[in-house]
Amino acid sequence: MALELSLKLNNQTVTVIGSPIRIADEFPTLNWEFDFTERITVNASNGVITDAGEFSQDSYEVRVSTVDTDIETDSFIGTVASTGVLLGQEAFWRYSGATLVRGGTYYGQVRATDSVNRMSDWAAFSFTYNSLPSVSNVTITPLQPSVTDDLQLSYDFDDNDGDTESGTKIR
Repeated sequence: MALELSLKLNNQTVTVIGSPIRIADEFPTLNWEFDFTERITVNASNGVITDAGEFSQDSYEVRVSTVDTDIETDSFIGTVASTGVLLGQEAFWRYSGATLVRGGTYYGQVRATDSVNRMSDWAAFSFTYNSLPSVSNVTITPLQPSVTDDLQLSYDFDDNDGDTESGTKIR
């Protein structure tokens, strides 16, 4: 029986690898739920349960790349991040590497091993790091204002991700 991991990236549930989650945080956090497995020890002579508990996560490994070649396999190469096997029960990992490229799509995978050395399958995820919007054709009127004039600002807004403008602060 393989251990199952369910993933969230920046608190967004990972569903399909081909549908990247869009993030605005340059240091995304990956969380997973480890499928704890019950363990029961039974006395062979009388059939009485002598011990019960759970197998817990013992270690995990995360890999992130700019390409999805060999994703969900041991051959997938983490060109952006590759943790190697990390001992611990933490069910999260925060990226802390080089600055991600705005508008770039990234692919990753994580797997965990339990306390009796059973390994989960690789659980894959993908995300796109949000592009910054831009403005052009900026004009302020009047061209030579006095301290009592109301200023008017106009500009053209463009966002490569297709986001609409909202919450803009002009200072």
